[in-house]
Amino acid sequence: MRIKNFSNFVNYSSKTNENDTRNIHTYLLPEKVKKRLTEDGKGNYVFHHYSHNRRNVLKPTDGTGNLIVSRDESQALSSVGGVSMYYTMSGQLESGIGTILHTVLIPKNEVYYLQTDALDLYDEAKERFRKVRPSQAFNPNYQAAWISKLANENGFKMLVSEWRDGELRAQTCLPLIPENENIEMKPREKETFKVGDRVNIYGRDAIITEIKGDIAYYKGETSSGQINFERENKLIKKI
Repeated sequence: MRIKNFSNFVNYSSKTNENDTRNIHTYLLPEKVKKRLTEDGKGNYVFHHYSHNRRNVLKPTDGTGNLIVSRDESQALSSVGGVSMYYTMSGQLESGIGTILHTVLIPKNEVYYLQTDALDLYDEAKERFRKVRPSQAFNPNYQAAWISKLANENGFKMLVSEWRDGELRAQTCLPLIPENENIEMKPREKETFKVGDRVNIYGRDAIITEIKGDIAYYKGETSSGQINFERENKLIKKI
């Protein structure tokens, strides 16, 4: 079930004129998202894109020929006319995508978070998707692509979503111009835990009941046990 969190949507008004498709808004990302992103100190979030060559404009593509893009994901990207993918955190570089770094800065109120979907774009995204791909399932790859497209149409330049091991990824259907100088991502914060924290451990939800040193004891609906959160930090995440 999709969960909406309209408390993150501080102020919203309709478009300023009939020819303006951009919604005027002041939008705040959830704290759990903001703390993972890097700010430039001037009201922008920092995003990184890698390629094999220096580019003056980062244009959306369907990922064809990219070894880390699956066939299903490539089809999802092409269904919206192409998407550009961006990294959001330090240490996310994957092999096979090139080593030339490009930095893009996006105003903080123009970054949209997929998981809360504050504008409730899902239903319209699904409806528009079905007109283009009526025989295919609206799976997560298509959801991200089409909600990204609609977010762009509503004035948001970048969509961020949950990815792997507590990381975020970002994407947009818009061509963007990179900065002349790159900006480093901030170091990742070391996550700490306390008794009572709701966590996801080994893919299951649980509550921490006790902590002894680096060992957290937990209890869930279907399992309980212990985990060394220093050594196995990728297997335990706060909810």
